[in-house]
Amino acid sequence: MYTTILSIIFILVAIAFIALPYYLWIENTKKRSKVLAGWASSRNWSFNKFPLDSVQLRQQVNAGSFFNIVEGDIDERKIRVFDCQLVAGNNKKIEQSYSVVVLDTGMSLKPLFIRTEKFLDKMTDFVWLNDIDFESTEFSEKFYVKATDSKWAYDVLSPDAIEFLLESPRFNLDFRDKYIVAYRSFRLLKIADFEDAIKVVTGIFDRLPASLVQELKVVK
Repeated sequence: MYTTILSIIFILVAIAFIALPYYLWIENTKKRSKVLAGWASSRNWSFNKFPLDSVQLRQQVNAGSFFNIVEGDIDERKIRVFDCQLVAGNNKKIEQSYSVVVLDTGMSLKPLFIRTEKFLDKMTDFVWLNDIDFESTEFSEKFYVKATDSKWAYDVLSPDAIEFLLESPRFNLDFRDKYIVAYRSFRLLKIADFEDAIKVVTGIFDRLPASLVQELKVVK
């Protein structure tokens, strides 16, 4: 009898040990969706728990699933904010969850990637010369910049844009197609982070030289 009771207790504890993290994850997910929905409402933006068009989202970010999609406009330019997950293998194992802010510029942009400089970047730069350096020593030391067209990188990262990024919160910035994408690797952003990221993507776009903007092809 005593042994049976211990076995039952052990089974119940094991079930609780397995179920509790899942329950907490569900509750935190519900809470996050509620917070983001409230934030979207405060800006008069739309909110959808799940995407209406995953194909379009995959043009902006290479991910397996998308959720908590917030959409709105700033100065007639479309902003999209969402959480996403990278998955790997046939078993669709989740490898990374993070948040993304996307500015639809409506223009054809060339590939450009900007993020905070890391120690290994200095090693690979020495061997393969991947990183693009700028006249601003401070910027070159603090940021890693990669582009297929170095002239495009220099045009985008004008002295005004460089000063702006040095003074702004740090995000990975990815120019792809007509989008400027901001995110932090392996991180779900809080509302304050979303606000900062929106300021960064709109700020860097606003600082594109007028001559460069005139050259950019408008995408319908």
